[in-house]
Amino acid sequence: MDEVQLPEKNAAETTALKRIHDAMDLICEDAARAELWAGALSAFAQPIPEYGSVAGFSLTPKRA
Repeated sequence: MDEVQLPEKNAAETTALKRIHDAMDLICEDAARAELWAGALSAFAQPIPEYGSVAGFSLTPKRA
């Protein structure tokens, strides 16, 4: 079987492809960072739940 010969890329094409690849990596990192911040901020946007003591348990102050 004959192998298909791909044309050689010149230096400009190689550089352009590397820059595109690097830019896509940065976009993915930025998207992951934005997703992390969105999750954190949505958790902070929720009100603090009411605190109630567990049935039958409460702390009493110490007496001297």
